[in-house]
Amino acid sequence: ALDATGRATPWTFSQIATRSRHLAAFLASAGLKRGERVLLLMDRTPDWQIAMTGCLHIGVIPVPCVTQVSADELSYRLKQSGATGVICEQKFTDRFVDVNRHGLVCISRGSTANWIDFEAVVNQTGPEVPLAVMRAEDPALMYFTSGSSGLPKAVVHAARSVFLRGK
Repeated sequence: ALDATGRATPWTFSQIATRSRHLAAFLASAGLKRGERVLLLMDRTPDWQIAMTGCLHIGVIPVPCVTQVSADELSYRLKQSGATGVICEQKFTDRFVDVNRHGLVCISRGSTANWIDFEAVVNQTGPEVPLAVMRAEDPALMYFTSGSSGLPKAVVHAARSVFLRGK
């Protein structure tokens, strides 16, 4: 992976899989359940992939958002998606107004007051959680349309559109 300066950092499948499993275990321990949704507002880095696969590991539906969305647009997406959690970059946490007050699980990639630290979560050890069994028609991803012809609309993609493989 390349960082913002163009410096390459190698990642192994094992590193990504381990971090994804740790995130999945944390989300499950925080009470998130299969079918619930987690809004993602992250730069497209390996940690974005880890967040996506960590959610899918336990059947939680990731709702990725483009990083250009405003606070009002995020509020709309939170309400429309029914998200019970948020994973985002530290630099975007200020776009989530009163998010902690609504009882959401809030994880920040970078230390932020009242948010759980992403690095601490993906580096923790603990009991593993089983890989969710998802049928082809089960919801797996939710995206929002661009909203070019009105308010953005939530579009749910079935698991058949996502290739996942367990151990």
